[in-house]
Amino acid sequence: MKSKLKSFLSILLVASFVLTPIGRSISYASDNSNINQNDNRYFASDAELNAEDLKYLNKVVSVSKFYYFDDNILKISLTKDQLMNEYGFTEKDYQTLSETVLNKEVNLDEKDNKPVVTPYASISNGTLYISHSDLQGGAFAVLSAASSAGPAAMYSALLSISTALSGPVGTIITTIVSLLAAPSLTELCIRVTYAIATNQGIYIKPVASYPPLEIGYY
Repeated sequence: MKSKLKSFLSILLVASFVLTPIGRSISYASDNSNINQNDNRYFASDAELNAEDLKYLNKVVSVSKFYYFDDNILKISLTKDQLMNEYGFTEKDYQTLSETVLNKEVNLDEKDNKPVVTPYASISNGTLYISHSDLQGGAFAVLSAASSAGPAAMYSALLSISTALSGPVGTIITTIVSLLAAPSLTELCIRVTYAIATNQGIYIKPVASYPPLEIGYY
């Protein structure tokens, strides 16, 4: 599974730089007719994260290349001793990683998701906007680092952010995570990489259809 996802990601990354941006891309969100101006909007810049949580997030992403999927379960190829002695994880960091990130399941096919009847999908009309600046600094900069390592690393980053953040932004991130599947994770890696390269931000919108996440640029 790990090798297939990496191979697929590599192909799509090359394609994203030689073809028109894939799927539902836009130049400016305000000019796109698919985005309802009355949607609930959440901005990454509104998220507040304390220094301790940000330090933890950076540690999670510092080991991005070691995450992988084993039968769609998120794993890491490092031992507890390696994480603590070589990458600076504390006992608390390791416990948080084990409880909120590792061994979480991601769907291989988005058709398996049921975005309509879930506690968080009640705000499925909400859209998360992550500006280019947010992708370069702060809590959401970890998505940039994770995108180059592939879907497993991106999943670990999103799980960590959803745990660390509270309030409306934390809730919409939790919604997004609950709807994620391997195809959307791969697309999100490509979108973030392309957004950084082209000085754009991205938006992610849960929708009650297939695929369950609409992702584009603004």
